[in-house]
This record gives sequence, structure tokens and C-alpha cells, in this order.
Amino acid sequence: MSALSLGFLNICSVGKKLDNLLDVRCDCSLDVICLAETWHDDDCVAFRRLRAAGYQVIDRPRPCTSAATADTTINHGGVAVVTVPGVNLSTVSAVSDAPTTFEFVCVRVNVGQFSAVIAVDYRPGSAAVTSVFFHELSCVLDAVATFQEPIYVVGDFNIQLERDDDANTRQFVDLLASYGLSVLPTATTHMDGGTIDAVVVRDDMFDVQQRHSVPGWLSVVDVGLSDQHLLTWSAAARRPQTPTETVFHRSWRSLNIDELRDELRASSLCQPDNWPDDVDDMAESYDAVLTSILDRLVPARRIVRRPRPSDPWFDGECRDAKPLTRRLKRVYSAASRRQTRSGSAAAAAVAAADTAKSAWYVVQNAKRSAFWRGTIETDRSSPRRLWRSVDTLLGRGRLPASSAITVDEFNSFFVDKVAAIRSGSAGASDPTFTAVRQG
Repeated sequence: MSALSLGFLNICSVGKKLDNLLDVRCDCSLDVICLAETWHDDDCVAFRRLRAAGYQVIDRPRPCTSAATADTTINHGGVAVVTVPGVNLSTVSAVSDAPTTFEFVCVRVNVGQFSAVIAVDYRPGSAAVTSVFFHELSCVLDAVATFQEPIYVVGDFNIQLERDDDANTRQFVDLLASYGLSVLPTATTHMDGGTIDAVVVRDDMFDVQQRHSVPGWLSVVDVGLSDQHLLTWSAAARRPQTPTETVFHRSWRSLNIDELRDELRASSLCQPDNWPDDVDDMAESYDAVLTSILDRLVPARRIVRRPRPSDPWFDGECRDAKPLTRRLKRVYSAASRRQTRSGSAAAAAVAAADTAKSAWYVVQNAKRSAFWRGTIETDRSSPRRLWRSVDTLLGRGRLPASSAITVDEFNSFFVDKVAAIRSGSAGASDPTFTAVRQG
């Protein structure tokens, strides 16, 4: 059974890095992505694009307390959870009052028979750790710890968890222990050192993983999207399977042009005297003869495949550049593993990692920008095409059907609306109503 893969990342602006995030999601095979410091507002283009592509998103932007903080360029907060198609996501009302010392969203993830509760927290590092933080965290844990499903409390707590002698760390760990929760052991999560991100689970879940080595161990991956690393772990649940499709494929590369030319010359298509008089019969004959010839030269093969959507800017040039991108990724990963060495070897590894990481993102970012700039410029002469391109770029396409509204609620909406219209029409014939209109 393929395990469900989950991840957490402090991304530092999802709007500027959405395509890179999707690339990381694909490379790490993530089904659930928890994000902090999304820097987004209520009408986030990145999340609209994800929803239009079939992803489910539950987010909480940082509340704006004044006009100055309404600018998302300085709104360094926000949390969100994103799931791939096939993984259902719903909001969980864990607390009645939103915490003031950290940002928080709680969701339930369902896939097949598996269900889990995930609470995503982000405590800004610019604020000091206070008793109010621990009180509000305990209020969240009061609600979360009562759920029967597996629980994951994940986030960027900005507490130096690697320092066992730190007072805030001890209080944080003791508070979790009082609810039967533990922090999964992890490596350094920040590029400058230190462990400030964490995945918290129930003690019984951790014990089972420790004894039997079932999926669930935490991994730390430097994906180069921010100054913090990606935390990944897995759950013992079957991953959603991408639906398959059956297509028929011909090996066009093996087609011999000379043989095709000879077959066409010998066929009825090159004998005008044998052409039918009716246009429809002629088109049917053309299709039948060509199909018969191709079936002899390059027979069609039946293939079952899983469709993989591609970005509109991914063209032949990108396809040719992809092997180079993969090689740079391997260099980057190898260099990252060598950073533990000391002296000049460590410095060289860091430099190689930075170079490979920059090249990794520059290749796709430059192509994406050039594609959309060229598309907008080309469509200037046609307002209809231009608005269609703008809608696609901003994620304003047709959204997939949602299960949040039931059939009864949908029907009730229209029944109530029709009743309100009829009630208004009936009032129009009332003398009092008429007098008011005339007055």
C-alpha cells in the first residue's frame, strides 16, 4: 500500500513561488501540503489557480488591523492547507476565539477510510514567547486532543527546540506531554541552524512508529524556496490514485516515408477515375484508405496511462531543457548532503548547492514569464482572447464541482428565491404597494 505523503513548509510568499511549489510537490510526491507565511489576502491568485486546477485549499490570511497592513508585501503571515485531487479537506472548528499570539487553521483530511486532523500553527518570530501564547496553545490542544483520529500539530513555532535547556522549549515540551503529545525528532530546519519547525503527534503514534518502523518518520529537505526547510512525513493510508485513460498510439518515428508514398500512389486516392461523386463518400474513402495503410505500416497500440496535466508554457524548449534541470537538481541534492563536512569542503559544497539551486528555478521561472508576456502581447488585438488569457493567469477559470453544498441546500435556495419573487409580484397588485410606488 502506497502511504499518504504530507509536508509542512514556511514558504515566505506562496504567490511568488506557486509554480516552484508545485514542482516540489511533484518531486516529493506530496498529497497534503501545510504552509506558513503564505503572505496572502482573502482573494489570493495563487490559491484561485490551485482550486481551478482541482486542488482543495483551506486558508487563513493574516488579519489586517489597519490600512497599512492591508498591503500583502508586508503581510508576513498567513497559513493554509492544500490537498491534491482525491484527498478531501474540511474545516474543523477547534476553538471559538481565534488565537492572538499565533496564526492557526485546523482541518480534517479524508481519503478512503483514512481520516486525520491537522492543526497548522505559525507563531511570528518577531514576537516574544509569552504566557499568553502557552495559554492559547493549551486551548487549541484542549479541543484537538479529544479527536479519535490521528492528530498532527505542525507549524513554525519559532522556539529553539534543539535547546533542551531553554525555558521556552521545556515549557513547550511539557505542555505537549500533558496532552499525551510529542515532537517527532528532526534535523535542523533552518538554513542558519536551529529547529523551529515541528510535527507533533500522539505518544502512542510515535511509539508504534518507533517499534515497528511503519511510515511516519520525519524527513527534512532543503527545497530552496525559503530560509526554512520542508518537513515531510507519511501516514498509513492509501494514496489517491489518478484515474487512467485508454489511448491508441502509433510509433510515428518508425514510419518509413518512402513506403508510405508508394502505398498512397498504389491506392484509390491517386486514381481520380475511381473517386466517388458524393463529397461525404469521398471523405469516408479517404479516411478508410489512410487508416488501412497506417495499420499496415505503423499499427496502433492500445496504451493505458495516467494523464499528467502540463503547464501551458511547457513547450518543446522546456522539454529539451528538462534533462539539464534534473542534472542540476541531482547536483544540488548531492551538494546539500555534503554541507556537513568541515573546512573548505563544506564551503565548496554550499557554493555548489547555491549555484545549482539558482539554476534549478531560473530555468522554469524565465520560461514561464516569457510565455505569459508573449501571450498577453499576442492577444492584445483580440479582447476576447486577451481576457481569456488573463482569467487563466489569475486562476479565474471554471472551478470544479464542490461537495460543500448539498442537493437539498441547492434546491432550497431556488425554492426560496422563487417564493420571494412571487411574493414580490403579489405585492405589486396591492393598492398600498401601488400607492407607495406612485408616491
